[in-house]
Amino acid sequence: MREYFSGAGWETDRVLRGMAEAEDFYSDALVQIKMDSWSTGRVVLVGDAGYCASPMSGMGTTLALTGACSLAGALLRHEGSTAEDGFAAYEAEMRPVVTKAQKLAPGMPRIMHPQALWELVLLHGLLFILEKSGVMAIVSMVFGPPADKISLEER
Repeated sequence: MREYFSGAGWETDRVLRGMAEAEDFYSDALVQIKMDSWSTGRVVLVGDAGYCASPMSGMGTTLALTGACSLAGALLRHEGSTAEDGFAAYEAEMRPVVTKAQKLAPGMPRIMHPQALWELVLLHGLLFILEKSGVMAIVSMVFGPPADKISLEER
């Protein structure tokens, strides 16, 4: 970060010094988690730990909560058999939803992370026009993740 941001002006040098002096500073890349399996043995992953969709998908909390409910339901349905059977049922139910949620709209993530001021102004202007015209609602229906595709059973 020092190499990339050094000399950028304003408060950059102070922020870089603070990062270097902090005992608990942490930074990581913006990524998606795509795993072949969400469980091994008696350990199973739920939410971002197993299938982070990306902050740009708007599905993190939805996937985490529906994943937890799906896992609980699968374990209840497979009570008396092995945990692995419940894990397999959970994954079979959640995998199609997660796969769709992880498909970002064309041009993502580059479009949402402008590098120049003109790109930022263009992005904000475009989003304003799309929202005010109602086109954003149509785009959300076409590219939006399947937030309502998991059946949450009452127990």
